Amino acid sequence: MNSAWLVRSGNGNLDLRLPDNFSTDLKLETGDRNVRLDFPLAMIAGKRQSSTGGTINGGGHRLELHSDKGNIW
Repeated sequence: MNSAWLVRSGNGNLDLRLPDNFSTDLKLETGDRNVRLDFPLAMIAGKRQSSTGGTINGGGHRLELHSDKGNIW
């Protein structure tokens, strides 16, 4: 990534797949669904099941995923 990215879905799930060496500051948020991760994340937030964030591989440009009515996997 050469800049920050924002990915948004109104009614669908978001399926995030990243290469092993990908570095980013990640923010994930859903309106009324769940966020599930199966990769290491240095957590900076996570008070609800529907939002979380943190750094991957030391951080980098910000990557935000928002889904109003879908899960983020």
